[in-house]
Amino acid sequence: MLALNFSPGSSSMAVHIALHEIGTEFERQLVSFTKREQHSPGYLAVNPEGKVPTLLIAGLARWRLR
Repeated sequence: MLALNFSPGSSSMAVHIALHEIGTEFERQLVSFTKREQHSPGYLAVNPEGKVPTLLIAGLARWRLR
């Protein structure tokens, strides 16, 4: 299962749209920039850089390509 941490109005919407367009089922997890949720201990446990988007693939976080 895929899960996407995203925030509307940010570059994370590109990933959201791509997953939707290819018909992949994924869980949407909203991250509020207004509430600074990207800096919360829970989110930093998933993505230590505190960046959005983060794609979880079978529970493993992916937030940048190398």
